[in-house]
Amino acid sequence: MEKLDHYLNDSKILYVVKIDLEGNYTYISPLFAEVFNFDPEKIIGTNSLLTIFKKDHQRCMDTVNKCIQNPNTYQKVSFRKPIPNGEFIWSQWEFCFATDNNNQAKEIICFGMDISEKINQLNLLKSAIKKIDATETKYQSLFETSSLAIVLHTPDGTIYDANEVFCAMVEVSKNIIKQYNLSEFTPDSYLETDKAFIDLLINNQKTYSYEKEFITAKGKLRPISINPSSYEKEFITAKGKLIPISINPKIFFDQTKKMFVWSIIKDITERKNHFTQLEEQKELLEQTTHIAKLGGWEIDFKSLKSTWTKEVFKIHEVEEDYQPGIKNELYFFQSDYRKTILCAIIKAKNEGVFFDLELKFISANKTKKWVRVAGQPVYLNDAIICVKGIIQDITEKKLSKETIDKQNNLIKDFAFTQSHIIRLPIANIVGLTDLLGVVETEEEKLDIYQKIKTSVSQLDKMIKDVATKKIED
Repeated sequence: MEKLDHYLNDSKILYVVKIDLEGNYTYISPLFAEVFNFDPEKIIGTNSLLTIFKKDHQRCMDTVNKCIQNPNTYQKVSFRKPIPNGEFIWSQWEFCFATDNNNQAKEIICFGMDISEKINQLNLLKSAIKKIDATETKYQSLFETSSLAIVLHTPDGTIYDANEVFCAMVEVSKNIIKQYNLSEFTPDSYLETDKAFIDLLINNQKTYSYEKEFITAKGKLRPISINPSSYEKEFITAKGKLIPISINPKIFFDQTKKMFVWSIIKDITERKNHFTQLEEQKELLEQTTHIAKLGGWEIDFKSLKSTWTKEVFKIHEVEEDYQPGIKNELYFFQSDYRKTILCAIIKAKNEGVFFDLELKFISANKTKKWVRVAGQPVYLNDAIICVKGIIQDITEKKLSKETIDKQNNLIKDFAFTQSHIIRLPIANIVGLTDLLGVVETEEEKLDIYQKIKTSVSQLDKMIKDVATKKIED
């Protein structure tokens, strides 16, 4: 017995622990102290549950109760014990409720060993089984309930299986879909592209890209570029309907090493229509900016390069391959306005100041213009990185305003002149009327009446002349 105790004490496999009837440690073996980093002098007298994973406490207490009910027999139990690095070790134990020669309760003796590796292997096995089951379930769920079209086919296009969504897309009943080849739903203009893509997947050339041109149903020539993940094409259904799609094919092998292609397909008609609408809106916007003679620009302060919209090139009367830059842009403004626009840009860069200016401008074809230039600083992480703005040809507006101002000035001058001319007969009439109250003889009064009549005739003629002049102007 002493040899056995000595072996257990020096064992490099088994942990040996003794606890009293209150669950406190009375002895721990060197291996137990080493693995769990316990100081024997400090651990003796502490409760053993403090060194066991909290969620396993009930399991340990239930095992101890079995030991008490069945003295001198061993009860198995597994639980987790924390280790210094913050993780835990799975350990398997045998508890025995020992009694003395008088059959009196003495202590609980515990023998344990590390079973973490076995637990991990068991968990891996369970996980693998779950993954296999989950994969099968996911496959069935994805295949049967997916809102996307899914088709399983060989590299040459022979259809092995397809879900209901795919069958509805190509307008073929599911019970006969296996009689078809994928090429039967592919317009001739895409057959070369499809073959290139499948070859790409088979060869697994990740950097490969393939470009070609194809003719759409409306006769437009468009380029197409494919990469190893997916590409866009068109399907033609069994009833002749043309559908734009996005296809994502993947190569895989079955247990017999037979190659298949798993293709997930999405009807992108709505997206294509939206793209068309955006193109139409873009075209409308360009027409609107052209009518308004309004363009957008941007100056990058790091590179000092400018970016222009189409209308800006037209305002400058340069070709669209012209390379704009802040230095050569200044020369389009008349010399006495260059400093104004340059100072505005510098303030926008340094102080974040918005500007809105009307400046004289000379195009590349020496056309003199008036332009409105407005700019707004753009921030990134509290730093001004560029300024964006608009430029608008306001020549017609300026000329119209100048014409109106000139006419207004002429009218003012005319009105001033005419008012002085008209004021003379009115003054005569007023003065003569005052004399009527002074003169006494009928002869004098008759003379005044005659003069008043003459002044009134002069005033009438002047008013008619003014009216005639205004109508003519």
